[in-house]
Amino acid sequence: MKILKKKFDVVYVDGSHHCNDVIVDAIKGFELLKTGGIMIFDDYLWQYYPKDIDNPAAAINCFLKLKQDSYKVVRVYYQLIIKKISD
Repeated sequence: MKILKKKFDVVYVDGSHHCNDVIVDAIKGFELLKTGGIMIFDDYLWQYYPKDIDNPAAAINCFLKLKQDSYKVVRVYYQLIIKKISD
């Protein structure tokens, strides 16, 4: 059975706010994003959990380091927006 993976122009990451979930959403979402597509991370500055490592920014920053040559930053504020430039 062949599984088709549709590629998207925009991926908006705004689900669970726990670091573990955000990193999974980021990696999977980036795989489904077309080159030239936009990825938006909501709640980049959101601080709920007492430990910084548990909040969304920790996962987003880890993802950005992992994919550092594959995107360009478009905007950073409460939302972080990147443009995918390569896989």
